[in-house]
Amino acid sequence: MTPSGLDTLFEANILINIPDDVIPTCKTNYMKIINEIQIKVMFERSNTYVLITREILIGRNYETRVEI
Repeated sequence: MTPSGLDTLFEANILINIPDDVIPTCKTNYMKIINEIQIKVMFERSNTYVLITREILIGRNYETRVEI
């Protein structure tokens, strides 16, 4: 956490597993999964909370060309 004046900034890294059985078709060159994460931050000494909503974009590239 990095204090910055009256605000406190922080960064969180989140690991997301994509199952191995999610296989592209022969027409798929690029797959993307768009999801959203919400983090609720509660402050101990008050009844205040902050809800942080962040979109997550995960891309996987597949080489689908087959050389004969």
